[in-house]
Amino acid sequence: MNKLYGLTAIAETVAESIGVSDEKKSLIHRQLKHLLATKAILPTDRIGGRGDTVFDEREASKARIQLAVMDAGLDAKTLTGIEKVWDRGIEFGLEGLPLSINETFPPRALDAVLYDARREDAPEWFLVIVVRRNVETGERLIVGVFRRADQNAFADDDPASGKGPFADNVEVSEGHVASNGEVTWESRGRHLTIAEFRFPVTKLIKPLLMD
Repeated sequence: MNKLYGLTAIAETVAESIGVSDEKKSLIHRQLKHLLATKAILPTDRIGGRGDTVFDEREASKARIQLAVMDAGLDAKTLTGIEKVWDRGIEFGLEGLPLSINETFPPRALDAVLYDARREDAPEWFLVIVVRRNVETGERLIVGVFRRADQNAFADDDPASGKGPFADNVEVSEGHVASNGEVTWESRGRHLTIAEFRFPVTKLIKPLLMD
């Protein structure tokens, strides 16, 4: 049976794992409430007479990783920018992983992270966040991807690679085909990489998975 966690339990586990004060634990609890209010994490169920909100391992792990992102000083736009990273399919053929997890092929990234976190000999996973800025407009572009320690370098067509069409100061025109068959072209603009972050997600979530 999947383990369930309340907000208080998540806050206490996180606080104990990083050795912080009661004041910091209260801050973590408030941050978790914010993640819930903004639907960055979704409740799995409500239990007890008061209908307490509880979360499964997947949502609790999402919460822990996002707490780390906030602890690194990144803002709400960063959390919004990575909101799809959890469910992206992983690279095919990673050693030790089944072809499908939770009846999903290829496995979703966070499901693969959780699967490997329970295997003693599995390589560690990291969340890589790349922050880029449009040279003309100043708009920030957030790219997030889960990577396992034994994976090869990013392919050139990966937005996190910093190569090919995603290299700094490269302007790319993208074609869009209309219903009448006409092609229109739109420039994606030049971007500069301004920061890269690497979060050790396996280490972050393991305290939550301990029985």
